[in-house]
Amino acid sequence: MPNGNKRDEILASLASREAASAAHADIIGRHMSEKRQARLRIQAKIKEFWDEYKVVALLAKPGLLGKRGLTDEGGRFVRSKVVELLRDAPLTHGFAASKMFSTTWDIGDKMLNCWHLNVGSGMRERTEAHLFRYDGANSTPQMKTYAHGGKASPTFSSNTRPFYASLNYSRAKYGGSSGWGKTHFVMKKVLIFNATFTYADSFDVESGHKDQGYKLLGNYHNVYPIINNVRAGGKDSDGADYYDVLKSMIDYALGLKAKPDEEFDGKQYVEAQVPGDIVFSRDIEIVCVATSEHPATSVVGKNLAKFAAKHCLRYKCI
Repeated sequence: MPNGNKRDEILASLASREAASAAHADIIGRHMSEKRQARLRIQAKIKEFWDEYKVVALLAKPGLLGKRGLTDEGGRFVRSKVVELLRDAPLTHGFAASKMFSTTWDIGDKMLNCWHLNVGSGMRERTEAHLFRYDGANSTPQMKTYAHGGKASPTFSSNTRPFYASLNYSRAKYGGSSGWGKTHFVMKKVLIFNATFTYADSFDVESGHKDQGYKLLGNYHNVYPIINNVRAGGKDSDGADYYDVLKSMIDYALGLKAKPDEEFDGKQYVEAQVPGDIVFSRDIEIVCVATSEHPATSVVGKNLAKFAAKHCLRYKCI
């Protein structure tokens, strides 16, 4: 909304949160069936690698192990550990520091999404409209006014659209979305409670599921759509092995990979969509600077340090 007043901007920001809230009702409605499916999928994966898992110390408790796999009680136990892993994962946002901080350290007080930057377009519009159903039965008047229709609507506001981050469940050194930049923000934990999640990049969800993509959304209260839909091995159309994200999550949850990933593999990407405004001083905890790309003495490194100081953020060289 190019000429929107302050009231409209606030209502549009609220509409973003309302979209996440409207999605919550559907996400929770799927909770019980998806919970059981997650247990069965975890049990199947552990059975696939039984010789590896049967000797794990954490599983050496009465009632967890059967002859060739987990008991149902064991499945519930491992599922609870994977849920804990995902809920405790930091929210990270990788960005192109070389572009954002090459000439200035003062980029404003709030994060900008692709719509603010005027690069939101067809694929992004379809993806977000299908995930959050801005004109659906559960949509609010603000959603219909400020979010529905995208740029084609004269009342559209960029404030309605989410910001993108990742669930860095493996504690990767360069964050969970280093494909967009090794330098990254670690967001404050409170943001995870309003966020929604997809098992992969939301563009992949759109490509595979179109207007049914909303059925694969999860949130903090129901992370099972992640467990049920992440890659679990197999091969792509070229015959290359897919990264087994499900096994990776199980391994980290059971403490088999205590050391964080040195280098994030983008195939592990679990996306978070964060609604509302992202105010740097309020919502960001740490600025993690990849010194291999931006030494502290470089222009970008110095600008990042000034940016962190202005907003009272921790500045961490990695």
